[in-house]
Amino acid sequence: MAERFSPVGEEWFRGIFEASPDPAWIIENRRFIDCNRAAVSTLRYPDKRALLGAHPKDLSPELQPCGEASAAKAKHMIGLAEERGSHRFEWTHRRADGSLFPTEVTLSAITLLDRAVVYCSWRDLSDHDRMAQALRESEQRFRDFTFASADWIWEVDARGRFTYVAGNVESVLGYTPAELIGRTPFDIMPLEEARRVRRLMKDIARHQRSFSDLHNVNLHKHGRLRHSVTNGMPIRDASGAVIGYRGIDRDTTALRERDEKILRLAYYDALTGLPNRILLEDRVAQALAAARRNQLRTALLFLDLDRFKVVNDSLGHDIGDQLLVIMSKRMQSVLRASDTLARLGGDEFVVVLGDVKDAAAIAAVAEKIIAEVARPVSLQGQEFNIGVSIGAAIGPDDGDNFPSLLKRADIAMYRAKADGKSTLRLFDGSMKAQVMRHLHLEGRLRKAIDNGDVDLHYQPKIRLPGGSVPGVEALIRWRLDGALVPAPLVISVADEGGLIGALGDLVLSKTLDQVRTWKAAGLPAPRTAVNFSAHQFSSAQLVDRMVRAVGDRGLAPQDLEVELTESVLMADQACDIVDRLHAAGFLLTLDDFGTGYSSLGYLKRLPIHTIKIDRSFIRDIASDHRSAALVEAILAIGRSLGLEVVAEGVETREQLRFLVDRDCTLFQGHLFSRPLAADALQQLLQRGPEAFNFLAGAGCA
Repeated sequence: MAERFSPVGEEWFRGIFEASPDPAWIIENRRFIDCNRAAVSTLRYPDKRALLGAHPKDLSPELQPCGEASAAKAKHMIGLAEERGSHRFEWTHRRADGSLFPTEVTLSAITLLDRAVVYCSWRDLSDHDRMAQALRESEQRFRDFTFASADWIWEVDARGRFTYVAGNVESVLGYTPAELIGRTPFDIMPLEEARRVRRLMKDIARHQRSFSDLHNVNLHKHGRLRHSVTNGMPIRDASGAVIGYRGIDRDTTALRERDEKILRLAYYDALTGLPNRILLEDRVAQALAAARRNQLRTALLFLDLDRFKVVNDSLGHDIGDQLLVIMSKRMQSVLRASDTLARLGGDEFVVVLGDVKDAAAIAAVAEKIIAEVARPVSLQGQEFNIGVSIGAAIGPDDGDNFPSLLKRADIAMYRAKADGKSTLRLFDGSMKAQVMRHLHLEGRLRKAIDNGDVDLHYQPKIRLPGGSVPGVEALIRWRLDGALVPAPLVISVADEGGLIGALGDLVLSKTLDQVRTWKAAGLPAPRTAVNFSAHQFSSAQLVDRMVRAVGDRGLAPQDLEVELTESVLMADQACDIVDRLHAAGFLLTLDDFGTGYSSLGYLKRLPIHTIKIDRSFIRDIASDHRSAALVEAILAIGRSLGLEVVAEGVETREQLRFLVDRDCTLFQGHLFSRPLAADALQQLLQRGPEAFNFLAGAGCA
């Protein structure tokens, strides 16, 4: 029923009608008979005269967004308003410039001045649509950012069950959002982790507080562990009561793995995966603290591999690294889970034994380690035998901190090396003085090499019959404070102190200078042999340097004989260097023949001129039939290959007679001459073959 207005009400209505900020119209017989200023302004007409008498379709597009014709829809909407008294709907209008805009239209049937009319008002929805579109775009932007990140968002109800899940959850955990709805976060955690987080969440829920940076571990749908950080806040209803929680999870698995990698680089050895020195120091501190509490002892074992440097220098670091990994696994296999095996660097390892009762317990562990390390290793078709020397210190008896225990165990290890290697030695006070002397020797030797204060003696090689001296061998002699330091000790100190290369270069230089001196004096200088280390053979420039050194002194390569051991020939590029030395004219001798695993192979492959029978075989030929048989075999091999054979270490007439009877013609040893200073050797050479007439009585000259 149409609403009626009194004259006063009509005047009041007219005032409201004109002042309304929303467009307003009076419709009669489907036509606009009046409108207010807001309607004229909204439609962008100059005045209302162009609008009065218009049909709603005249101010609208031909079709509404729903597809219905504007004329038909206007008739239907007005009819509904007249029937119901009022009606509200959405409508698209057209401005004077042709632009369209959405509105919400309200039609009310009223009686105005005794006439039944329809009051029409609009509400421009353009801003509303823009806000709705902005909201939709914002929501889409949020969804895009969420899916593009490692985050996923969630809501749970008061029972802790997921009611909403979105974001990157499927790529992180393998579950679709739908698969998680109705489940709890604890359903996708390992059991112990779920218990831990549940306890934390109960406390958070009890205090109805937000939380942040809650680290937790989830289980991927396929069983993998995923790490995440969770932030959340309570959801409250209109009364302020907490009805659930909402939050965001960030996948931190990659960050966790990166941090673990950094941690391993900081505290673990990159090659073997064992604890490094930093972590070892912490483990020792913990073990000592536990030992003090329980009135027990802690043992620190310092391990150094025997003969490893020879392999590493000869065959290269790749083989050396493989050996280190194998040995670390072997040593680890005989230790308890509570023990610590660490790598200090190079071929040095440390074992920490907690709860040590006595020295016998330490010895038992050391014996297992030595036995494991001693087992042969086959790499690249070669078999290696590596040993390990072990020094042990016991805390708190030998020290109550890591540095003191390590130092004392290191001292004990040096004693084990000196006592024959592949053994255990426990620290005692007398060892320190010996190690300090060793370090003192290293420092003095370094200065002696720098100053050229290392002398050479020369031991002749005698050919029988005849007594000629076709060659000599240059040997190191170093006097310290007037006393002669044994040559093996000099070599050992140089090797362990990293001086062996510099020492070898000095020996070569002094030898060539002496040969030049002999020749300048008019002497028939014998061919002089120099021993080369594996370190020298690791240099690709060795041959060029030797050729230049010989030429600078006016000598020929044939004046120098290069003595090599099998360990030197094991180097990666050794065979190539040997071939180049031979091509340059240097003579090559294989020293200590018979003591290695592949000597026969080297004779076949390399241009060797001479082989020297190792002194260990010569020493026992008169009493040991095995040594005698080996010497006979080596002499036969030399003859068949056309090689010279030198019997080294001949000290008795019985040895000499045995060798002469088997057609050996070249000898070296104290029976003929000890190593001599250059001037003494010169006098011997000037005497000629008669210098060895004393051997005639033996029937050998």
